[in-house]
Amino acid sequence: AVRPAERWRDLEPTRAEPYLYLGMIYEALGNTEQAVDAYERWASLLNNDVEANLSAGEIFHQHQEYERAIERFERATVLAPERAEAWQGLARCYYQLESYESAAEAYKKAVEINPQDLQSQTQLGWSLYFLERYEDAILAFEKTLEIQPTSGAYRGLGGSFYSLRNYESALAAYQEAIALAPGD
Repeated sequence: AVRPAERWRDLEPTRAEPYLYLGMIYEALGNTEQAVDAYERWASLLNNDVEANLSAGEIFHQHQEYERAIERFERATVLAPERAEAWQGLARCYYQLESYESAAEAYKKAVEINPQDLQSQTQLGWSLYFLERYEDAILAFEKTLEIQPTSGAYRGLGGSFYSLRNYESALAAYQEAIALAPGD
């Protein structure tokens, strides 16, 4: 399968599709480095395509190529700033790199676009928590709980209250977390 795809690439080096297929083939064969390089070439040929940039960002994120993923998600936010998934992807990469300020900003954009996005709202709370902006984290976790009560949001809320030495509220939040997920 590799040879025909490589021949196709060699015959049409400015066409994006051969690189996409090569990336998938290399990935299936376990050759991550070649796969990532092929995906990068594919995305660069489709630089003005939102879907290609989103897909490439996801692929690079899966391979822990966060800087490459950031480039693709940033491009997607320029091409389609109304797409929450572009901001979410960008935020996830920054969060993985422990760039919590950048993560928080991107999660805020995602939540502005889709206020009911449970994951982005929760991760906004955690980003603010790691920035030691506990009052803001509390607000974010409370918004998460309005969308859907989760043990993770209650744990974040408890940790934020604890960090502010509001032990009574921390205890109440931790008790809610335990009630929702006794095994966690």
